Amino acid sequence: MVDESVAASGGACCSSGLALLKRACCAGEQAAANIKCVVGCSLENGYFSAGRLAALLAWAVEHFPAGVVVMLPDGPAEHTYRAFGYSLEKSRAKSDRHGRNLYNKIRRGVDALPDQKSRGRVRVLDWRREVEPCGAYAEALTRARAAYNGTDGADDGAGNRTPGGAPGRVVGGFKAEVNAATAQVVGRISNPMPIDAGVGAECLLMELAFLECLAPIIAQANAKARAEAGAKTEDSAGASDAAEGGGDGGAVDHFVFVYHKPWPVFCRFVEEYARLASPATLGFLCVREEAVKEEAGAVVLGAAKEAAEGALPTPAAIE
Repeated sequence: MVDESVAASGGACCSSGLALLKRACCAGEQAAANIKCVVGCSLENGYFSAGRLAALLAWAVEHFPAGVVVMLPDGPAEHTYRAFGYSLEKSRAKSDRHGRNLYNKIRRGVDALPDQKSRGRVRVLDWRREVEPCGAYAEALTRARAAYNGTDGADDGAGNRTPGGAPGRVVGGFKAEVNAATAQVVGRISNPMPIDAGVGAECLLMELAFLECLAPIIAQANAKARAEAGAKTEDSAGASDAAEGGGDGGAVDHFVFVYHKPWPVFCRFVEEYARLASPATLGFLCVREEAVKEEAGAVVLGAAKEAAEGALPTPAAIE
């Protein structure tokens, strides 16, 4: 279910995510036409079973007509494995393997959607082919690294910095927050090697940069898909629609990032350091499924249960 207490306690960014979702759920398709859901996933995280992903995707597609983007962080995950001391080659091999496993579960969830229109609303971005080549992403990553290293604003003499985008507003502790969030991630992965949080932090910074510039990433990926489709067939419009899977990111200027637990460092980044996004256009929401049941190896999806009138609906539960 949507955890309103978690969302409300997370600052302006989280409150914005709640408000954006209420618009999508309560104001109808016209108000929700420019709001896209971004589903966050993690590699080697037992929470993201095929059943939970199927339930979450079904709920997201129902309530976000503009489309659903799934964040598959196989590229950033390389740095998590490097934090354990693995070589670059070994880290890439592990992130590729676990990324494929997660992608296959996501695809099963997409295939379980009721019709082609619903399935066409979901898009899984290819990190290396669609995210990394985007110039806006490279710029956002530079800003994220600067925020982490404390080089993006003036020092107040006490180790705190004033971000360039918020004159006169002193913030501190961003690096510590990133390192703490990184330690939580690497701590759940069984590995006897010592952890280098500074190396692993790059994974989280890459994810933050990705979320800041979702619109240009999707727009550039769609333009590339249209160009490739046009080179293969004269009917380029129809082919590109199929390739885009959920609409043109350039026309969608509001995103709600959905995850199953609070992520304060994300809200801090959006509120203090982001340039291409703000709490008014990029919100966070904590969404948890209600129950999971598997019968004879098959996941059974139940209907979404509506909450009190005017409140948020719950995600589709697996009963």
